[in-house]
Amino acid sequence: MKFLRHRIADERILRLVMKWLNAGVLEGGQWSDSGEGTQQGGSLSPMLANVYLHYVLDLWADWWRKTHARGNVIIIRFADDFVVGFQYQDDAERFREELRGRLARFALELHPEKTRLIEFGPHAARLRKARGEGKPETVKAELMRRRHLPVPEQGKWLASVVRGHEAYYAVPGNSKAVKAFRRHAVRHWRHALGRRGQKGRVTWERMHRIVDRYLPPAKIRHPWPDKRFAARYS
Repeated sequence: MKFLRHRIADERILRLVMKWLNAGVLEGGQWSDSGEGTQQGGSLSPMLANVYLHYVLDLWADWWRKTHARGNVIIIRFADDFVVGFQYQDDAERFREELRGRLARFALELHPEKTRLIEFGPHAARLRKARGEGKPETVKAELMRRRHLPVPEQGKWLASVVRGHEAYYAVPGNSKAVKAFRRHAVRHWRHALGRRGQKGRVTWERMHRIVDRYLPPAKIRHPWPDKRFAARYS
């Protein structure tokens, strides 16, 4: 509410927001207190999250870049997902540690499984090879790390990757790229399954059965903009 008051002077609007935050959640006819934060899937949640993270993350990251970074820093954020690029690794490591403290002050934390340092760029593969390391991290590498897990567990993880990709990119006109991403994911999964032991390659017939069971189909998930944002008055 303090952040909102930086932008909104009308107390009537602020009271409406407070009522919405305190409204709780109704599931199956049962009311429950939502506690701290906003309701999952609530209509106001994305807007409030963007306002909150603007002050908690965006402005702080810009200040950190100007006062602490040794090299170039870029940050791209969409809702509560963000990617930060650094010219130097020591900047990345220092930023990550200080960011944890910054978020903790506002009752937030980094997701332990999604927060990672990944070397990238035109020279990443050459530099890693010179150090005796593998190629830069990809979905393929992650599948190889998970290849000895039960197939249902692998399928659950890869399905979340495919759904996450489609949530961003499955827009009208992009079906070819969406299908290509899923196709490459399936190919890498088949390769990883074939490396589990002495049984050798997994046939495509078996692979198609596994894919049909665990992975969502590749399809456009979002309507055209004129349908999504159309407003009609009677």
